[in-house]
Amino acid sequence: MTRSVGRTFATAGLALALAGSCIPVHTALAQPLDDTTASQGLEQVISGAAESTQSAGKAASLVVAAAQAAQPTTGERAVRIAEGYIGTPYVYGGATPAGFDCSGFTMYCYSQLGVSLTHNAQAQYNASSKVSTADLQPGDLVFFGSSSSSIYHVGMYVGNGQYIHSPQTGESVKIVSLSSAHNYVGGGRVA
Repeated sequence: MTRSVGRTFATAGLALALAGSCIPVHTALAQPLDDTTASQGLEQVISGAAESTQSAGKAASLVVAAAQAAQPTTGERAVRIAEGYIGTPYVYGGATPAGFDCSGFTMYCYSQLGVSLTHNAQAQYNASSKVSTADLQPGDLVFFGSSSSSIYHVGMYVGNGQYIHSPQTGESVKIVSLSSAHNYVGGGRVA
C-alpha cells in the first residue's frame, strides 16, 4: 500500500504541475489511495486542464480580435495626419506642410502612409474606387466639380458628415460639413 500511496502522490503532483491547474488536493486525498483512484484522479486533472486550455484559447482569440479591431485603418490614419495640419495655409501648387492646395494636401497625407497619389484632383478621382455617400468611411476622398469628368476640388472624409480640405487662396486647412458643400460629385477610396 505504501508504494500505491507514493505513486498516487507522484502522479497527482505531476499532473497538477503540468496542467498548471488549481485542483483541491484534499479532494484527491479524501478517497482511498489505490491504483484505480490514482488513474481516475489523473484523468480528471487532465480533463480539467484540457477544458482550461480551451477556455484560455478562446479568451486569447477574443483578445487578438479586439486588438485587430482597435487598429486604425489606413484611412483613419490618413485622417489623423490630415487633422495635424489644420490651419496650414492654402498655397496654389503646394504639397508640403508650408502650404497645400487641395490635391497636394490629400497627396501629402497619404504619402506619409506609403500610398501614392498624383497631384491632381481629377486624376485622384479617376484612380479611386467609387463609394456612395452613405458608405463613406474616414479617409475616403470626396470630390467636387461640375461633373465626374470636370473635378476641380478634393477633400478627405473624416466621418460624421464632415470632411477636411485645403479650400482656396486666403484660407487654410479646415473641417467643414459635406452637406454644405457645393458641386459634390462623389466619394472615392484609395486605400
